[in-house]
Amino acid sequence: MSARIPVRLWPMKPAILSFAIGAAATSLASAAGSETTPTPTPTPFSAVSPALDVSPATVSLQPAAEPEAATTQPPPAASSAFGAEGSQWGSIGYGAADNFEDAVDQYLYFTWSTFLATDIELGLEGGLWYFNQPGDNEGGLSGTVLFRWHFIHKETWTAYIAAGIGVLIATGNVPDTGTSFDLLPRVGVGITKQLTDTGLRLDLGLRWHHISNARIHGDDDNPSRDGLMLYAGLTFPF
Repeated sequence: MSARIPVRLWPMKPAILSFAIGAAATSLASAAGSETTPTPTPTPFSAVSPALDVSPATVSLQPAAEPEAATTQPPPAASSAFGAEGSQWGSIGYGAADNFEDAVDQYLYFTWSTFLATDIELGLEGGLWYFNQPGDNEGGLSGTVLFRWHFIHKETWTAYIAAGIGVLIATGNVPDTGTSFDLLPRVGVGITKQLTDTGLRLDLGLRWHHISNARIHGDDDNPSRDGLMLYAGLTFPF
């Protein structure tokens, strides 16, 4: 039989116990420190957002393009509307008068006019004439003062009464037995019709046409010619 050796456990003193606990704690702290994960290196900003463009912006010094102008012309302002007081207008046209016997008088005309008051028109007309008559045919120049009252004025058309008087200087006797200087009184009616928003109008009329020298050479030397004249023209803002 094996002999048992008695082991005697000596009780540990408090100082020795404290030393042992402190040594064990120091060992555990050293082991934990050796296994600590290293701090990761920060990732560069360019790697996080490789598509972000941080280059300087390009600045253009070219002037901005002008907006495209409107192709439609605006209607005339109220101050220049046809028939408005103070508005000014020009007209070009052609007229022909027949005395229903043996003569036809034709002319081209240009007129400047202004409205003295609403629908009351004063005009100055210049004319270039050709007289187809018995004897020698003649030409001539005329100047006329005329008045028109547009007694009907609708949105796009007017109707008027016209009267005026002019002087004629011809290349020969008009009528053929008369003189080269004559007077041209007139009375008639007409209409105007707006054609475009810019103010262009059609002017149509019918009037009494008269040529005589007003007896400047006496009662015995005052032949005259009367006819009915039809005329047409274009009127536009002046």
